[in-house]
Amino acid sequence: MLLPTINTYATETDAMKQIAGRDAAYLYLGDVNSSTIVSSYLMPNPDGLPLTIDHTAAVDWLRGRLDVSDLFTSKLMHLPGDVGLPYWVPDPAFDPAAHVRFHDVTDWSAARDLVADIAATPLDPSRPLWLMHVMTDIPDAPDQTGLSTLVALHYHHAAFDGMLFSTLTATMFSDLEITDEIRAAGRLIGDAGETRAAVARRELIGLPAHFWRFARVCGTTIRRTRNQAKTSEPGQRRSWPVIRFNAPFRGPRIADGVMLDLQEVLELRSRVAGATLNDLMLSVIGEATNRYLTQVGERPKSSMSALVPMSTRAMRESASANQFVPMVVDLQTAESDLTTRVQLISAETSREKKRIAEEATRADVAVVDAMPAPLLRLLGVLSRRQSKSASTSPAFNIVVTNVNGAQIRRKIFGLEVVGGFGVQTVANGSTLAHVITNRADKLAVSITADRASLPDITEYCRILEQSFKTHQAEVG
Repeated sequence: MLLPTINTYATETDAMKQIAGRDAAYLYLGDVNSSTIVSSYLMPNPDGLPLTIDHTAAVDWLRGRLDVSDLFTSKLMHLPGDVGLPYWVPDPAFDPAAHVRFHDVTDWSAARDLVADIAATPLDPSRPLWLMHVMTDIPDAPDQTGLSTLVALHYHHAAFDGMLFSTLTATMFSDLEITDEIRAAGRLIGDAGETRAAVARRELIGLPAHFWRFARVCGTTIRRTRNQAKTSEPGQRRSWPVIRFNAPFRGPRIADGVMLDLQEVLELRSRVAGATLNDLMLSVIGEATNRYLTQVGERPKSSMSALVPMSTRAMRESASANQFVPMVVDLQTAESDLTTRVQLISAETSREKKRIAEEATRADVAVVDAMPAPLLRLLGVLSRRQSKSASTSPAFNIVVTNVNGAQIRRKIFGLEVVGGFGVQTVANGSTLAHVITNRADKLAVSITADRASLPDITEYCRILEQSFKTHQAEVG
């Protein structure tokens, strides 16, 4: 398997690459909870015995694998006064040893807590935006009889989205040789050909033109929005109930996961003609959320919705590392018949995917991609000063992300990955997120939440497993 071409910046590799506007938004508008992700990978130790690998050996194993992308060895160069968006430049002081950290944990609960602590710790903005944390010899990992190892990769959304990161790690964490072809495909950044002062002068000279371009994009967007409003049917706007997961974020982020048998999921999906795996899991997760809220005495009065990021990588070229658009899907939780529910979800996602694909072909410039850096920075300052209050009209209720990872068995330090979970981004008004990924013969559902809104995440995991079993019994 060769790594597909993933140059998200430009075809040339000899020029400095400026970060795209939508990627920079995670720097200026987000905080550690809404802009960084932790992906963890669980591996059983050989024969369940203590692991013999140490920090030096782990760094040696990782060193050559970082060649899959120079994003792992590059940092952001910020300009004085933010006269322009930052530029990616190679880090001349990069040392992989500084990005690998070993931890001792007593049990699985301590490992989970440590992952939560990792997620709450900001990444150093003066270095490449990632860290690898290794927890060895965990005695009671789920479904394991001996000792296990957990590797947690903490990375910034400004550098990677879920699809890009999954593509990269599919090659990094395998037995595949990192060939010259793979290295060439991963060379995204180019050389630091100009000094910081020279780049700042150039950006300052071009700033008036940048503001003019931003004004034109805003005007185009406003006109298009008005035209769409004129042609849309009256009453088409949907409203969603206010639930506890639409409250302000108080923290900390917590995470756990559920592993489902992939063949059982695929068999269940086959019972509903035209439904995708994601359609089915939207129904399973929607039912789980509904049951949990009912259990705590907060049953929603109407159907809930999910924000489902849809990748646009196959639809258009983009200079952004984050290539997705938000799609809000009615989870149809007011429909009691689960077969009908999956069918309704499937019909809606099909319509929305078609609409998004048609819009993507227009290649309109998004407002955030045209926004000048000083304005983006000001917007970030103002957003952090706003009072945090619960939304009375949420745009959606929960988040469900489906990452179609490569069908390959991942290995780290030669150990096969059998499970794991991820800590996703959460923010004010959106404090429950799920990400669905394939792990060889398993389907992993990672759950991230604000502990204040979901204090018993283990119970929520149990309810989600029950929801899947109910779907097995009733769908079809």
